[in-house]
Amino acid sequence: MSHWAYGRVETTDDGDAEPSREYLSGDSPQTVWPPQSTSTLRPLPMPPRPAAADPFPPGRGLSFYRSSSHNPGHSIDFSTTSSIPDTPDTSGAVEHGPSAYGDANSDPEAPLLQSPPPNIEYPTASSRHISQASQMTYVQEEYERPGSSEFDNTKLVDPPPRRAHPIPSRRHERPAYDLLFTHALYCFGGFVVVYLGGANLHGLPIFWARAVVSMLCGGVGYLLSISLLFIIRRSLEAAIWATVVHESMQGNKGVTLRDLSQLTYKLDPRYSWAGWLLLYRRMRKYTGVKRQNRQYDTRYWSIYILGFIMVALMTEILTFTLERIVVINTAEMHQFHKWTQTSVIGDLSPADDSRAAANRVTFQNAALSWTLKSVAASLDLPQAITFPWNNDPIYFSEALASQLLPNGTGFGTFDNSAGLGMGANPENLASDKTTGAVLKWPRWGLRTKCTSLPDPQTNIVMAAPSSFDYAYVPRSVMSSLFGAFSLPVPQELNQPFSPSTLMGNDVPPAAIDTNNIAFAAPFATDGVGFSISSMPLLNTGADGSGWVQVETVMVRLNTSLTPIGVFPAHRNTPQTGNLGYDVAVCIEIVEPYVLSVSNDTSGTPRTMGIMSKMNTVLGNETTGAKGDEKPLAGLTSVLNSMGKADAWIAAHANSRNVMLKDNGRDAKYVPSPTVVSFTSGSGPSGYTQLDPAYVASTLGEADASNLLPYLVGSGLILAHEFPNTSTAWTEVHLEFLVLFTAVVLVAGILAGVFVPTLPLGLPRRDLSPVTLATLRADGLPWRTDPGWEDEELVELDERFGGAKLRLGV
Repeated sequence: MSHWAYGRVETTDDGDAEPSREYLSGDSPQTVWPPQSTSTLRPLPMPPRPAAADPFPPGRGLSFYRSSSHNPGHSIDFSTTSSIPDTPDTSGAVEHGPSAYGDANSDPEAPLLQSPPPNIEYPTASSRHISQASQMTYVQEEYERPGSSEFDNTKLVDPPPRRAHPIPSRRHERPAYDLLFTHALYCFGGFVVVYLGGANLHGLPIFWARAVVSMLCGGVGYLLSISLLFIIRRSLEAAIWATVVHESMQGNKGVTLRDLSQLTYKLDPRYSWAGWLLLYRRMRKYTGVKRQNRQYDTRYWSIYILGFIMVALMTEILTFTLERIVVINTAEMHQFHKWTQTSVIGDLSPADDSRAAANRVTFQNAALSWTLKSVAASLDLPQAITFPWNNDPIYFSEALASQLLPNGTGFGTFDNSAGLGMGANPENLASDKTTGAVLKWPRWGLRTKCTSLPDPQTNIVMAAPSSFDYAYVPRSVMSSLFGAFSLPVPQELNQPFSPSTLMGNDVPPAAIDTNNIAFAAPFATDGVGFSISSMPLLNTGADGSGWVQVETVMVRLNTSLTPIGVFPAHRNTPQTGNLGYDVAVCIEIVEPYVLSVSNDTSGTPRTMGIMSKMNTVLGNETTGAKGDEKPLAGLTSVLNSMGKADAWIAAHANSRNVMLKDNGRDAKYVPSPTVVSFTSGSGPSGYTQLDPAYVASTLGEADASNLLPYLVGSGLILAHEFPNTSTAWTEVHLEFLVLFTAVVLVAGILAGVFVPTLPLGLPRRDLSPVTLATLRADGLPWRTDPGWEDEELVELDERFGGAKLRLGV
């Protein structure tokens, strides 16, 4: 039987055909198989090349084919690089090798040709890579057949790559520039999308902020992952087919169909598990991949597999990394639309007022100058705060955390212990699981206006017979002050002047017209630098609207201690030296206001501002059930001053005594921080001149800290609660985003540039059906056998999973 190849087939003495093959190298052919042929080999000249271009370009290296007689189970491959001669040798028939459907000798549909048709080539996986002699390097060693030890000793030199590579290399495929360009586009586009989109989310609920960031980062991460996987899978495909070639060359007849299925289907090559499995099998199962068994391929394929695994693992964390780069910040935001009724400690209970009445006598004794707290304990008192209202500063005491707790109290219980430490102890605050809220309820606030006493030379009377000093306050001063509040002068101040306000047998000086005097404020000559005479009006809050207080402040200082002081009146005595006098008259009004308080879980309550000048929150909202709102049963909803005179007197006296204690101890009529605060100066010698505005500010701050806290005891009052809403905004760490983009871009470029070529110079193969159709296998069903078409997939796997697939051999 004859076989077509580059050598002529001669018939031996026994009549059997023995194949011979001549490889062209340089200018003379070399006979390499079989070396022990008993027939005479006649070198053939190079067949003429057709005019058409060679469909298999040269330069891809050297492969081998197997040739045998018509023994069953052996394949006969025809290796040609040019057209068959017009006058072929027809001494024998050409027999097709086994197809994917069975053996050629047993396949009824595989015809036996008596002679090959002219101008027809028979390419195989090997013949495609036999190039012209001038373009092929081959070092001959004797061998018996592919897969034998002699064959493994054959030395092959890789030819130059068929297409240009950016890095001159014989071992790497030409990069897929379209994939690299797409990857770069995704990297730069993803950078812009994440930076612009992630940095411009503000005021969203936390749910939607997370949703938007997840979709944004998830979309960009998905595109980058897919791009990287499309690039890096080329390296895994090369490693898979290299493994098939290695096993085919070793004599193991290839890789089983089941193994290849697990790599290409059951374990998606886009994920790292395929790489791990391939690496494990190359280390533990396959023998053809051992370096001593593949001297024709010296590359370290495990490095390419590990590179695939690293990139595949990186793709699985891209979205997670992007979501860490885009930071979601959250905060509780106030809202004033949805509210519910609640109660807070904001009023005096009858029990509180009873305890205050028991202390009234104590506070009316000027000799005691009693205060409800010591100097050390007063540090727990809430600080004074102020908010503008109708161009007037309104003073309040800050809300206490104890007012917002169940069974809490304010300082107005008058038992000298309630409220101690409650304002600053974090353990007494709400649970950390409590949502913050804004609360609204009515609270007492005060405003103060002052003016200087006119005509001080006349209206200031010094050293009366009773040893008292007097300040005679004209009616015009009262009209001016109340007019500043847009209030009429109270009836108590419109009464004729009564000498009963004078001490002992003192009488008004002749120079004073008592018809124009509203009242006279007495001041004992006790040596203090400033004194305050207070006169409550409006029957001390009997009408429920609050309290009105007239305050007369007299300053008496030794002028030797006030070098820059200015005084409108003076008195010089041997005991005290030269004293400077000055007087300011003030009106202080305490009224209810509705304020909003932020009760966050992170700290103590904080007053936000005045909402309205009202004594209740009932029906005071613009949203919700405004007209239908009903107060909670048994809960006070209106803040008023009726029946609380004793508490007011005690609280007011406490505040004045606290101020008066800031005076010199060992010397008379010396400056103090309080008296200096009545002026624009500062420091021990900084007293300048009594300024009504500074006097009003000092009185307001002092009473907000030492008076108003005692008007809140243990009484509950209606409040509105506005739960906070969680809001979010985002920001992007630019430096990390730049680093992330650079790493992904470089990883894609490296993965795309260093894709290894297959052994033996085989062209690139992927996992597509086209590639699978080029494989050779034994043990697959006959193509004329329809029985396997009706079998279940599991049965097919059991039946044909062990079939060996080969490539290149």
